[in-house]
Amino acid sequence: MLDGRMLPASVLSKQIGKPEKEIYYHLDQIKRTGQLVIHQAECSDCGHLFKWRIKVQKPSRCPQCKGTHIEQPWFSVALKER
Repeated sequence: MLDGRMLPASVLSKQIGKPEKEIYYHLDQIKRTGQLVIHQAECSDCGHLFKWRIKVQKPSRCPQCKGTHIEQPWFSVALKER
C-alpha cells in the first residue's frame, strides 16, 4: 500500500482494518530493513520538526513548546532497484 505513496498510520489502519498499534509494529519492522521513508512529525503550535526521532509512532508532546497538537508522520517505502 505504501509503494509510491506517502500515508499516515491512521489511514493505513483504516484501509487495512487493523489497529494503529499493529500498523506501527509493522512500520518499525520495515524501518529496520532500511526501506521505510518517513516524513517526520511536526508540532502544529511551534513548527518543531521531529528530525531525530527514532520511534515511528506519533510523538505525544513537543519538546520545545510542550504542546500536544502534533501532525502525525507519513510513511512510504523506498524500493530497492534490481
